[in-house]
Amino acid sequence: MLASPEGALLKPLFTRDPTGEMLGFSRLSDRVGSAHHGRVWSSRDGARALLIVQTRAVGSDIDAQQAACQAIRRAIPRDRGAVRLLMSGPPVFAVASRAMIKGE
Repeated sequence: MLASPEGALLKPLFTRDPTGEMLGFSRLSDRVGSAHHGRVWSSRDGARALLIVQTRAVGSDIDAQQAACQAIRRAIPRDRGAVRLLMSGPPVFAVASRAMIKGE
């Protein structure tokens, strides 16, 4: 993509998003439609929402990353049967990796 005619526009984004995930997300949102409800991005039908979180802690502070993941999980009400939380990203992977290493 950097070698394409769009490369000059994409180059500044490369250091913040080297895999181009946000470009994929913008294409997805154009395809399925999106809506904004206040400050929340959701699918047009309201069935899905996206939350992007950045922790204050450095990535190597796995205790802080675990606390942040736990705080997000606590914030999602469990008494809503259809609500499902999917989390991904370096903090989730770091916490899971540490748990697996401790388990071994």
